[in-house]
Amino acid sequence: DGGGGMKMIKINNKYMPNNKLVTCILTFILLGLLVAIKLDIIYFGYRYYHYLVPPGYDAIPHSEMIKSLLNKNIWANFFGYPKLFHYLVYYLAQVFHKDPFFILTYWTPVLIILPSIAMGFLLKQIFNTKTAMIATLFLLFTSNYPLYGFIDGNYPNILGYGFFAIFCLAFFIRFIKNKRLFDLAFFILFYALTALTHHLSFAELTSIIFFSILWLLIYSLVNKSELNKKSIIKTLLMLILLTLIFLVANKINGTLFIAYATGL
Repeated sequence: DGGGGMKMIKINNKYMPNNKLVTCILTFILLGLLVAIKLDIIYFGYRYYHYLVPPGYDAIPHSEMIKSLLNKNIWANFFGYPKLFHYLVYYLAQVFHKDPFFILTYWTPVLIILPSIAMGFLLKQIFNTKTAMIATLFLLFTSNYPLYGFIDGNYPNILGYGFFAIFCLAFFIRFIKNKRLFDLAFFILFYALTALTHHLSFAELTSIIFFSILWLLIYSLVNKSELNKKSIIKTLLMLILLTLIFLVANKINGTLFIAYATGL
C-alpha cells in the first residue's frame, strides 16, 4: 500500500504479508541445508569406505525380489509380500541405466532422512511451522531408528511406515479439521501406498486410524453440540472406506495383514 503500512504479496489469490513470505522462504532454505548436511553425514562412509554399514540379512531377499520381477506379470508380483518399493528400485535402475543392486545399496540411504521430513509435515498440522521445524531438526540429527532400520535392510518399512504412513496421518488430521476432499484424496493415496509397500506398516497404520475414527465417532455422538451430523456421516464413510481398502489388501496379500493386525 502507499500509506507506509505492511506490504502484501498476492499468492494463489491470497494476500501474504511480505515478512511472512520471507520467513517461509528462509524456512525452506534452512530445511534444505539441514537435509544436505544430514545426507553429507550419511554418505561419508560411502565416500571413504564404499559402504555405509554392513547390511542385515533383509537386504538379500529384497535384492532377489527385485531380480525376479520380470518372471511374472506386474499384478502377479503384487500378491504375497508388497512390492512397491521393489518396483521403484527396479524402474529407477532402468531409467538411469544402473544395476538394481547399485540402486539398492547406494541410493537407499536417502530413505534415512524421509521420516524426519514427513514428521515435520505431520507436526505442522498438529502445532505450527516453528514447532515442526524444531522437531525436524532434532529428528534429523538425533533419531537413530531410520539408520537402524537401514542397517537391518528394512527399506520397505522405512518408506511405508516412516514416510507414506506419516503423510497419511497428516492428511487424515487435515481432513478432520478442514473437511476438504483434497485432503481426503491424499489420505486415501498415502493409505494405499502404505498397503502396497509394507504389510506390518499397513496393519499398524490401519489400527491407529481405526481407533482414531472410533474415538471421533464416539465423541461426535456424546458431544452433539460440538460436531454436526455431517461430521458423523463423513466419519462413518471414512471408516467404511478404510475397511474396504483393508479387505482388498488382505485379499491380495493373503493372511499377512490379518495375522499382523490380530497380533498388535
